[in-house]
Amino acid sequence: MGFSIGELVETRGWKKFMAKVYGWGASVVLVGAMFKIMHWPGAGIMIVIGLSTEAFIFFTSAFEPLHVEWDWSLAYPILAGMDDEIIDEDLKEKDKISKKSASERFDELINSADITPELFEKLGLGLRSLNKTTEKLSDVSDASVATNKYITSFDKASSKVSEFADLYGQSAQSLNNSANSLSKSYEKSAELVSGSITSFTETISQSGNKVSSMITNSGKQLSEVINSSATSFANNMNSSGNEIANNITNSGKKLSEVIDSSVNSFSNTMTNSGSEIAKTITNSGTKLSEVINSSAISFADTMTNSGSEIAKMVTDSGTKLSESYSQLAEIMSSELENTKSGSRSYGEQLQMMSKNLIALNSIFELQLQDSNEHLESTKKLYTGMEDIIDNMKSSANDVKKYREEISKLSQNLSAMNTIYGNMLSAMNFSK
Repeated sequence: MGFSIGELVETRGWKKFMAKVYGWGASVVLVGAMFKIMHWPGAGIMIVIGLSTEAFIFFTSAFEPLHVEWDWSLAYPILAGMDDEIIDEDLKEKDKISKKSASERFDELINSADITPELFEKLGLGLRSLNKTTEKLSDVSDASVATNKYITSFDKASSKVSEFADLYGQSAQSLNNSANSLSKSYEKSAELVSGSITSFTETISQSGNKVSSMITNSGKQLSEVINSSATSFANNMNSSGNEIANNITNSGKKLSEVIDSSVNSFSNTMTNSGSEIAKTITNSGTKLSEVINSSAISFADTMTNSGSEIAKMVTDSGTKLSESYSQLAEIMSSELENTKSGSRSYGEQLQMMSKNLIALNSIFELQLQDSNEHLESTKKLYTGMEDIIDNMKSSANDVKKYREEISKLSQNLSAMNTIYGNMLSAMNFSK
């Protein structure tokens, strides 16, 4: 038993199937076209499915049988001969039409088609709008050129931004280097200040030690001079006292010897005679008085000489003591003046050091302020650069969308041109 497509397409099931294919396929095609027109996600896939469905519909419709004109005169005899009259009238009209001129046929076509002047005006308006559309296409081409220029300028701007970022990185590196050098200079200045303070304190301590040693030595010398003067004074007093005592003792011994000799001579003379005794007494008294006077004079001279020597020694020791005291006072005054000058220089150096430290602190504060201002400006610049980059990114996305829309617009315009071309070709009548 053979199988043929002609028999299949004549079946009732095939006709039902084709009815479903036409309905459902048309809905799929419309949905795909709607996705494409609205630019929804998945529009490409939907338009492919819709066009494939439409192609399948056209492919299956090619197997449908031709429409048969039934001869209804067989069932209804009253209708017999009506087709022949219609055919004869059609042939006669065709002959008349062939005999008429082209202008007459065009007029008849216009009258039969009910083409009014308003329709011609609408056609003119449509052609004018088509002309305007073609002019706008040139504007679109100019817009595409401007878009290309914008893209090139955007590329140049991005390259300039990259160059600016490189320059900013170099400036930041130089700023870091300057900050490091400044910190090193501050460290060196601090070391120098600490070294100068240390040397100054050492100098002050050395000068203080020298002053204290000089004062100690001068005190020792003064004590030695006082001790030596006191010792010499005591020795002189002892020697003068010893001399006085020796002189007194010698004078007493001499006096006792004289008295003893006088007594012996008196006793001897008393035995000889009274006159001699008297003479002897007189002579002894005279001698005694002379001896006493001489001993008194020698004692007085000795006491005078010893007193003058003691006075001279006391005067000399006092003079030496006053000279040593004056020398000590001069030494103390010179040391005090040196100490005052050293304290003045120390105070001046401290003032200079304090001024230098104040100036250094002010410079450091200014440098810190400049660094803070530079950091603030750097932060502002970073924020501005971030805003610029964000704006550039958003503008790049907008440019991409703009290019996509321009491409879609060009596609739509090309489709519209094809439609208008088809319309114009359909309006061309064959002569």
